[in-house]
Amino acid sequence: MTEISIELMGEDNLKRKINNVSEELTNGELLLRVGYKIEAQAKINASGRPGPNVQTGRLRTSINTQLSPDKMEVFVGTNVFYAPFVELGHKQTPGRFVPAIGKRLVKSFAPAYPFMMPSLEQTEASGEMEGVLGSFCNDLELGWGL
Repeated sequence: MTEISIELMGEDNLKRKINNVSEELTNGELLLRVGYKIEAQAKINASGRPGPNVQTGRLRTSINTQLSPDKMEVFVGTNVFYAPFVELGHKQTPGRFVPAIGKRLVKSFAPAYPFMMPSLEQTEASGEMEGVLGSFCNDLELGWGL
């Protein structure tokens, strides 16, 4: 049987780095970094064509990121009441006058302009999540790339 021995050099330095990274995990910084990437993309998606016709920018500015109290989840979203109608589309009454746009409704259904779900998918596809996690591993200087 062959034996392999591994000698760890710079143990104190490694312990310090592990403690720093562990602190980032426990205080939620890593999750927040991912949440901020998704938030930024959602704001881009809610900023006009091919998305919703922006009039005031209220929806876009209301998108925010919050860390759960237990620091195990990050929430990216908005508290604007009409956000689900923009994201999913909705029925409407043709002929009804809408003061906000100064016109009467013509169609019986307003199309969906998804901005939240695509932001998650786009952030995931762009590799930005892996970039955050990869930089996390590089902070340890272990050379693990995701």
